[in-house]
Amino acid sequence: GVSGFTAAATLLEHNVTDLVVLEASDRIGGRIHTVEFGGVVLDRGAEFCHGEVDNAVYDLIGPYDLLTSYDTLTTPNQCLSINTTGHVFNVTALRELGMKAFQIIYKGNLSHFNGSVADYFFPRLDQLFEERNVDSYTREALRRLAPLWEGAASGTDDLSVSGAWGQSNYWECEGDYNLKWKNGTRGYKTIFDFLSKKFPNPSEELPVMNKTVLGKQVTRIE
Repeated sequence: GVSGFTAAATLLEHNVTDLVVLEASDRIGGRIHTVEFGGVVLDRGAEFCHGEVDNAVYDLIGPYDLLTSYDTLTTPNQCLSINTTGHVFNVTALRELGMKAFQIIYKGNLSHFNGSVADYFFPRLDQLFEERNVDSYTREALRRLAPLWEGAASGTDDLSVSGAWGQSNYWECEGDYNLKWKNGTRGYKTIFDFLSKKFPNPSEELPVMNKTVLGKQVTRIE
C-alpha cells in the first residue's frame, strides 16, 4: 500500500538501501487500485483528493494541475444517469435531491445520536422522499448511491458500521472536497510516481519497485 511504499521511498532517499518490501498481493497499491477499461482509466479504490489545505496528497500533486473538480464532470450537459432497467433520470433533479440527502448528515445533529450513521440517515432520507413525493426509481437510486457517495467522502465501506458521533467529529481539509484526477492522467496510481520521484523527473526515480517482492506475505517476525 501507499504507507509501505512511502516508507521504502523515504529510506532510499536517505541512502538506506538494505531493505526489502514484501507485498502479499500481485500488485502494489493496497486501496489504491487503478485499472484500464475500454481504453479509459478507472479508479476502483481511492478516487478523490478531499481538500486542499493540510492534505498530504494535494501538497504533493496539487501544483502540477492534474486534478479537476468532480462537480465539473457531473453537470447535466455532460452526465447521463440511467439504471439497469433503462430508466433515465433527470440529472438536475437527482443532483438537487442528492445534495439534500447529504445535508441530512452534514447539517444534522449526529453528535448527540446514539447509533450508526445508517440508523440516523435512512429514516430521515425516507422522510425527505415523502415530503418531496419522490418516485420509486429515484428513491431506490438514492438509497443505493447516497451511502456510496458518503463512503467515498468519509472513507467508510458501510454506514452501518460508522458511528454517528465519530462521523460528526470527522476532520475535513479545507478547499474543494471533490477533486479527481483529470481525464488523460493515469489515475490515482500516479501518486506512486510522485512518491518514487519518477514524476516529474524520471532520472531521479527511487528504485522502490526493485526492492519490492510481490506475492509474499509476512507469516513470522523474529
